[in-house]
Amino acid sequence: MDDYSTKIKLSAEHLIRVVFPEKALELDTLVSSPVLSFSEVSKVRAETRLPTADDIVAHSNNVTSGDDRHNSTSTLNTNTTKKRRTDSTDNANSTPSIATSRTVDVGTPVYVFNGVVPSNPLITILEEKLKPFIFHFLDSIAIIKLWIQLMIPKVEDGNNFGVSIQEDSLAEIRTLETDVTQYLDLTYKYLVSRGELIKKVAKYPHVDDYRRSVQSLDEKQFVSMRFIALELRNHYTSVHDLLMKNLEKIKRPRSVQTHSIVTTTFITMDFFLIISIVSILTLSSINAIAIDDFHCKVPTCRDFHYGLIKHPHHKHYVDVCYDTVYALQGIPAKYGKCIDNNTGKLHPPCIYALANTIKSCITELNGLPENMAKYYCGYTLMKYCAIHLGLDHFPLKLDYKI
Repeated sequence: MDDYSTKIKLSAEHLIRVVFPEKALELDTLVSSPVLSFSEVSKVRAETRLPTADDIVAHSNNVTSGDDRHNSTSTLNTNTTKKRRTDSTDNANSTPSIATSRTVDVGTPVYVFNGVVPSNPLITILEEKLKPFIFHFLDSIAIIKLWIQLMIPKVEDGNNFGVSIQEDSLAEIRTLETDVTQYLDLTYKYLVSRGELIKKVAKYPHVDDYRRSVQSLDEKQFVSMRFIALELRNHYTSVHDLLMKNLEKIKRPRSVQTHSIVTTTFITMDFFLIISIVSILTLSSINAIAIDDFHCKVPTCRDFHYGLIKHPHHKHYVDVCYDTVYALQGIPAKYGKCIDNNTGKLHPPCIYALANTIKSCITELNGLPENMAKYYCGYTLMKYCAIHLGLDHFPLKLDYKI
């Protein structure tokens, strides 16, 4: 079973990464080709071949021919007419009103069409081109659904964000599968409807509306075939895009457990960020700073403004300052402060969020030398805003020059 599961996983990833993009491009080429161009609509109507009045042979119920089949048909019709007359006479004796409604005239013409009415060749060609894509999509989706099911872990409390991504992806894929299945029904219904209309044309060749209705049905099917090609292309593309964006979460829906947050945090942090946080937490105390925006955002961004006033990206860097301060002030509301007031211990989620905020700031200041970006995003920021994070009793150390 393990070998089978591995085979499914490899097949599904190959479909997502390689096959689906190729199929999407093939369908895009098909949609852009002349065979599915709207200029072909007039040809579809021209290719509709229907029986004409000249193809129809009229026979009277009381006329016989040398053909045994026609003889038997005429005899059957005559006998049937006689029987109906007898029935009508019998009914007339008891119920005159019914007899009048059921009277059948002798000599009613019967139309016989000798030949075959072919399918519209252009529609047939399109069906032959699109059906392999429909079958391939349905077959591939079955493999991908099974792959996602195999990736879903056992039920546990919490840490289920990745599992919800798996379930949402599975639901979206099932919806697309249902849509594509209906494309086969569309072809079947078209053929049945066309057959019924052609029966009318053969029976009433002098009624032009029946003939036009067949042509209109062929045109409608052509447009439907184009729509199916477009939708198949979009489905291949959307499944590829959806699963590639969430591939890591689908393959590994659950992250490292909470008890190892501190280890994970410090392993994934940039080396500078580790040094910056350690510097804040290990040296002598500094005086507390007021908590309001005036003592955090204003002085921090003032230092950004005057320190970088000659830089060509000065305005952008000041905006980065405001965004960074805003992000920093939101950390306690979401994660709590970085020092637990009761135990005095570090609070890892806050530390991790702080590290990411500083790192994002440094990335935005990529036009500055590295040490200068670290100075503004690390030292300057924490100099004025440490109290928001509960770090106002920890020192700052400038261990790099600008």
